[in-house]
Amino acid sequence: MSFKDHIAYFNNRLEHLFARKEHEESLAFVTFFMGCDPTYKKSLSILLEAAESGSDILEIGFANSEASSEGPIIQTASERALKAGGSLNQVIKLAADVRKKNKKISIVLMGYISNIFMYPINKFVEGTNKGTVIGHIKRETSNIERKINVENSHKAEAYDELGY
Repeated sequence: MSFKDHIAYFNNRLEHLFARKEHEESLAFVTFFMGCDPTYKKSLSILLEAAESGSDILEIGFANSEASSEGPIIQTASERALKAGGSLNQVIKLAADVRKKNKKISIVLMGYISNIFMYPINKFVEGTNKGTVIGHIKRETSNIERKINVENSHKAEAYDELGY
């Protein structure tokens, strides 16, 4: 699946979810969890339980040592995840493990674009472009970061089209 196809899949899957919810006259239940908090294994258990308990979209955060602007609760969760070895790579693996057990749940990753560029972006796109993750919410994207010349820059440009 190309990255542009991945974006279309993301849009179609969420559009279908929200259209169904509108038809049912109900709201989508979106839950946020910090990936690998308090541990990878416990995080996987929590995410699977949330999916089975009615969550429509699992938003999984990836830890950042600079999460102070997120408030004390997310900052503390991020610190716990980092202490437990949580990383962007582990969160991508966590999302894949959730997907193996639950094919229906929508999964969106949440984090800072700087982590994605350091990962690097082409590895991030490859890791999340397998139908596991349907979207990425990126925080604090500056014009400078958008213009960074990265390997496979066409993927970075396509990634920027998500508009988050």
